[in-house]
Amino acid sequence: MTADVIERAFEPFFTTKEIGEGTGLGLSMVFGVVRQSGGTVRIHSRLREGTTVQVYLPRATKGASTGSAQRPDARVLGGAGVIVVDDDPDVRWTTAEQFREIGCTVIEADSGRAALAMLERDEPCDLMVVDLMMPGLSGTDTVRLARRTRPALKALFVSGYTDRSRFERELGNDVVLKKPFEPETLVAAVQTALHPERDNVVPLRREQH
Repeated sequence: MTADVIERAFEPFFTTKEIGEGTGLGLSMVFGVVRQSGGTVRIHSRLREGTTVQVYLPRATKGASTGSAQRPDARVLGGAGVIVVDDDPDVRWTTAEQFREIGCTVIEADSGRAALAMLERDEPCDLMVVDLMMPGLSGTDTVRLARRTRPALKALFVSGYTDRSRFERELGNDVVLKKPFEPETLVAAVQTALHPERDNVVPLRREQH
């Protein structure tokens, strides 16, 4: 990397790749998680030689707790079946792992067409978690087509872009979650998407800041 690229490497959505080839979220998500854990990240890079990213985390001073406060109770989500749809493999994997951590059964699709094919094979799906802006079928188009055969399908849209005004009419009452997101925010979004009728679930705003 050049010096100016290194300076911006941890910025969300900064990327040197062409449009559609990368989101610029990888290193920013790593940086966010590490900083929240009290650590830091350093980059060492030389042009035409390579790049090393070093992650420093504080040493634990006591054993891990097994208390329920350490992770959300999977029973709250009832072992929901989730299809995660995102064209970026790194973002898709990260999102899928977060859903597995909160007790969901997850399958992954790299496009809207792939997700629709899974539904045609009668894959279990209580919730479709779909990137709002993808090449080919957009997130809203994917959900619209999926609901032709599964009209009761619940959807949770995720997006890293702040300007989603052109999708407002298509979104309806579906929840939109801004990437990257905290585990607690994810749990609240899933609960709201799956059970919007429950009085004890606080509805999310269209944008999470």
